[in-house]
Amino acid sequence: MTRNDKTSPPLMLMLCAGIALGACSRQQDPSPAAAPAPVEAPAPAADAPAEAAPPSPPVDATPTAPATYEFAFTAQGDAADKDARVVRWEGGPCGESPVARVQVMPLDDKALLPDFVVEYDTAGKEIKRWGKPYEAEVIGLDGDRLSFRTDASHAYWTDPAGAIGALEAGDAPPPALDAPLLDCPALPTFAKSEYEQCYDVADAAGQRRKLAWEGVCS
Repeated sequence: MTRNDKTSPPLMLMLCAGIALGACSRQQDPSPAAAPAPVEAPAPAADAPAEAAPPSPPVDATPTAPATYEFAFTAQGDAADKDARVVRWEGGPCGESPVARVQVMPLDDKALLPDFVVEYDTAGKEIKRWGKPYEAEVIGLDGDRLSFRTDASHAYWTDPAGAIGALEAGDAPPPALDAPLLDCPALPTFAKSEYEQCYDVADAAGQRRKLAWEGVCS
């Protein structure tokens, strides 16, 4: 072995050491890369505005005036002379009668007296009573509604509380009463009357009922 050969190993060791250091430096982790910026979630879309409801039609708050009817009655003393409801007076065989504009039948009135129609039972006791215009014709009975006619063209109904309604021309005409005449019991409503008449009538349901009213003044 030559002299140069003796000095070669240290040189080789140095070279190996340098290579090893380089390899180590290459194996070290590089500086950490910056973390990517977080991606913001998209904001939720705003709700679309609800479609506006169509405006409600205007409501007419004006109350409907009750119907007014023009009927004849019997005068109660002198009170009818000053009653604002009276529009005129009509003559007849039993004297003049006030014609008044009313919304309900005057059942207990200081100026106007209706003709009464009374329903009574087999014992002769009054069980129901209606008022009707002076000398109006009784033409039908349906439950609590009594039908009457003031002339050939105008018919109406009323109930025991005094409500009034017109029977329109398009309504079926109420049947004429089949009313056999009866002997009258002593009824308080007609205690002072000389014109009381009593009848056995069939109502709209076919039920037989007993009615009393005053006949036409003569």
